[in-house]
Amino acid sequence: MKAIYILLLAVAITSILGCVAQDRSASLMSNSIALMKYLPQNESSPQGFNLVLIENDLLNEPKKNIIRTNLTDYIKNKGFMGPKDIGPFNATLARYKQAESQNDAIVALVALKDEEHAQAAVANYILNYRQSHIKEIEVNATLINTTIINKHSATEIKESSDDGGSYLYLWNNKSITVWVLGNTSKEASFKLASATGL
Repeated sequence: MKAIYILLLAVAITSILGCVAQDRSASLMSNSIALMKYLPQNESSPQGFNLVLIENDLLNEPKKNIIRTNLTDYIKNKGFMGPKDIGPFNATLARYKQAESQNDAIVALVALKDEEHAQAAVANYILNYRQSHIKEIEVNATLINTTIINKHSATEIKESSDDGGSYLYLWNNKSITVWVLGNTSKEASFKLASATGL
């Protein structure tokens, strides 16, 4: 009899935790303001990355460098759409000024319905990236690697360009897909990705 009570208690706790996780995912997916807390800002921004702009679909506070933007096309153009359905999503991103000769570094966060859809977004991105960089990958298979960021398996991509290229990191933490475009320094780019805490 005692074993039955313990089993019922375990089932109840699992159900409650599942509901809490679903509520968190739903909250993040419907509110880009909630996502903004994961963007490296102020003291949490690594040295060399100065936050200049946050883009989201709700707030518009130019004095605080927060701009309302429809990020749907941005997410589509980056390659998160593909053969795997990602369902509805919400996104926010931050742009960071670096050295004069470098482009902005970017941290983009995409909140999806659940972890399965977040993993689908990651898979689509990697597939689209591989298809659009076939020649580069054939010449150098080490452009795409795996790494660990904040205890999560992540993909590291070394993008090549005339200015030396940038390191890009991509992973998901539960229902959030994280996309970080750093700079030519692997160490600095990794620090920016880690600063999300995700």
